[in-house]
Amino acid sequence: MNEEQKKKAEDKLAVQGLTLKNVTLEIAEALGNDYVDSYRKGHLIYTREFYQDTYKNIEKGMTYVESYKALGFDVDALGVNRANAAGKRAAKMGKNGELFRLSPGDFDGTVSLKDMKKKGVNDEQMYAYLQARCMYLE
Repeated sequence: MNEEQKKKAEDKLAVQGLTLKNVTLEIAEALGNDYVDSYRKGHLIYTREFYQDTYKNIEKGMTYVESYKALGFDVDALGVNRANAAGKRAAKMGKNGELFRLSPGDFDGTVSLKDMKKKGVNDEQMYAYLQARCMYLE
């Protein structure tokens, strides 16, 4: 893991009050991937872009594992089951249409605006996040 990936992993863990010492090396390396949003309750939380790109790869004929590997994840370290589970979620989300529309429910309104801006969200994502934030604050 290079320094940039290490910094990304540390930032993602800090939101949950964790450090690199709290996770395995495999999880720390996965957190350095831009397709991972965070780590909660022992689970990697992937970005919307991860699911969109996985779905596109599946539509092109890749298996779940091939797509997971193509998106920069170490399948040997993280496991085939994790890759298959993520691929199944992407396929389900793509088929029911939720992959390509945003809603406030897609965002955690408890996350501060400062932390959300660190993630580099686009305008559409920021609008949905701000709606979620308002609902949380009400």
